[in-house]
This record gives sequence, C-alpha cells and structure tokens, in this order.
Amino acid sequence: MMKKYIYVVSVGVLSLFSSCVSQEEKAANAMLDAASQYYQQEAYDEALQLLDSLNKVYPKEVRAREQALELSREVRLVRSRRDSLEIIPRMEALIHYTDSLYRDFTLVKAPGMPDENIIRYKGYDPSTVNAQGSFLDIYIANDGTLQLIAATSGTSPIGITHILVTESIGNTFISSDTLVYDGGLNYRYEDLGRHYERLTFAADKALRVAGFIANAPERATLKVAFGLQNGKKSRSFALDNKAREAITKSYFYAQGLLDIAELQRGLDRHNRRLQLENDRKAKEAIKTK
Repeated sequence: MMKKYIYVVSVGVLSLFSSCVSQEEKAANAMLDAASQYYQQEAYDEALQLLDSLNKVYPKEVRAREQALELSREVRLVRSRRDSLEIIPRMEALIHYTDSLYRDFTLVKAPGMPDENIIRYKGYDPSTVNAQGSFLDIYIANDGTLQLIAATSGTSPIGITHILVTESIGNTFISSDTLVYDGGLNYRYEDLGRHYERLTFAADKALRVAGFIANAPERATLKVAFGLQNGKKSRSFALDNKAREAITKSYFYAQGLLDIAELQRGLDRHNRRLQLENDRKAKEAIKTK
C-alpha cells in the first residue's frame, strides 16, 4: 500500500513538472508569434524587444530561443535596410545644403602648412578690423571642426576664463565652459603696454555656444559678457549683425558636416551588417553540402 502511494505521488509530481515545462514552452512560443506579427507589421523595434525578452525570460527554451535568434537577425537586417534607404536622400539634401553654404566661405591658406588651412564666412576676421576690441571670432578648421574665439584686451591684465551669452527677448542665456590658459589655444600676451586675452572653444564646446547664437530670435539683442575665475563678470559687448551672421552660417555649415558624417556611419553599419549576414549564410550553405 505504501509503495503504491509513493508511486502515485511520484507520478503526480512528474505530471506537474511536465505541465510547468509545457506552460513555459507555450508562453515562449506565444512571444515568438507576437514578435513575428510585429515583424509583419513592420514594427521592428517592438519585435526586437519581444525577442530579447524571450531570451531573458525563458533561457531553458532552447528551440524557441534559436528561432528568436534567427528572426532577430532578419528583423535587424530588414530594419537596417529600411534605415539605409531613408539615409540616402537625407544625405543628398544635406550635401546640397552644405555646398550652398560653402559658396560664401573663403579659404585662408597657411603657407607651407596645408593642415592648418581654415575657412571663414565671407572672410569674417574681426581681429583685422579692431584687434584691441572685444569680439567673437569664428572659423572652421581643416578637419571640419568649429573654432570659436572670445577675445578682449585692456591696459591691465583681465583674467577671463569663460563667456556668458544672453538674449533679451526670451531672457535666456548660455555659459561657456571655463577654460584654463595653456599658452596654446588659450593665451595672454602683452604688446606695447596693452594686455590681450584669447579663449578658443573647439568642436562641441564651440557648437554649444554658436548654436545658442544661431537659434536666437533675429530681433533679440545678443550680449557677450566675459567671466572671471571668481564667477564675476568683467565686461560685456553686443554682438553686431555681421558677427551674428558669420557665427550662424559657420555653425550650420559645421553642424551639417557632422550630420553628414553621422549618416555615413549609419550606412557603413548597415553595409557591415549586410556583409556579415551574407558571410554567415555562405558558411551555412557550405556546411549543408
């Protein structure tokens, strides 16, 4: 009697275990079916989310996970192909746009040092107009990075470390990064008893400040204040229309180049993914022969 009881209990436990496994398998297959439906509806991100979840939630469902892996490869490839088709016209439009902007830029050559060549919007170079004044200079380096220079001078050392740009209508402002003088891009010098100071904001640092200026309302007054290490302001000046135009056009040109490069990286990723998938299928075909 005892043996029969133990047998009945054992069968019951095994039956319960089999039932649990079956439920997990059903749930995994249900997720797989739902992901397939999303795929058919071209909801690729949702499909991938379900497939990734299936791998994490049901690690023991090997068959379902293998099918999920195969489907996820297909989804990623199709999504990548779709994105690449969208990228091409956007790239073409951006190239046309930056080319149209480039017509207003002047190439400034560095004799014997082509890597130091720069381009300036309509030759904008405030240091040649009033080297002793306060101004924002801007140009694009040979590698395509934006360079924004804040400059001022006085009869005694000033000690500027950053700038603060404010616009009057929205009452908004942006503060630049605080830069340390390094004797290179950021420097101070004295000439005939006058002290000159220069801060150079490059790449992302320049884009943040120039972007604020470029996107300010046209009727807004823009002022630039020089900040000191202690947080106080030293002096300020209003940006004239010529400076605003040069900064705005330079910003949009530099940002356009960055956007083109980012789109190109997207195309490169798709081509690599396509090549890897083709290589994988070729290897599988060889194995099945």
